[in-house]
Amino acid sequence: MAILGLWPGLPFMRFGRLSAQRAGGVNWIAYSPPTLTCLGYNHGTPDAHFIPALLVLKTYDRSFWLIFEDNKPGLFGSVVIIDVDKFERPAIYPLPDPDDDVWEYVNMPFPNWIDFLRHHWDQFANWAVEDGQDFSNDAPVDRPVKYKFCAVLPPILPSPPWTVCHQQDLLNDFLRYPS
Repeated sequence: MAILGLWPGLPFMRFGRLSAQRAGGVNWIAYSPPTLTCLGYNHGTPDAHFIPALLVLKTYDRSFWLIFEDNKPGLFGSVVIIDVDKFERPAIYPLPDPDDDVWEYVNMPFPNWIDFLRHHWDQFANWAVEDGQDFSNDAPVDRPVKYKFCAVLPPILPSPPWTVCHQQDLLNDFLRYPS
């Protein structure tokens, strides 16, 4: 059994709702071939740039990213969950605002893929209930995949492939993106 149904060999689909076997949303890790993409980093600072990341899962309110940045200690292999309900952008790594006096919410990444899966397995096991497995809201994701920077909808890739992230127009779009 694949935890949350996240496995490269499973169908590339939008799962309409959470079940005991998989997460709701789009299983982006199943996109073939897997696509390393650009995740905005240090947005709003002079050091703003892209880092390589793999979009694992995208729901309407969250984006789950496996980070492949090896130039920043502690980032390589970590998993960050970006939450639009907390006013985070789907394709921009969330950094705490140093001007905030009170941090009611700080997005802490999981240090590695195994910790991420373990946490979600424990969380999932506590509240997931078999409920007849109604898969009527499931749908394949249209191909070719659409891209729009920081798109919220699960079937739209919110960042471009890593191979084009060094193009100046993409970097300019990222730099101009509202905070």
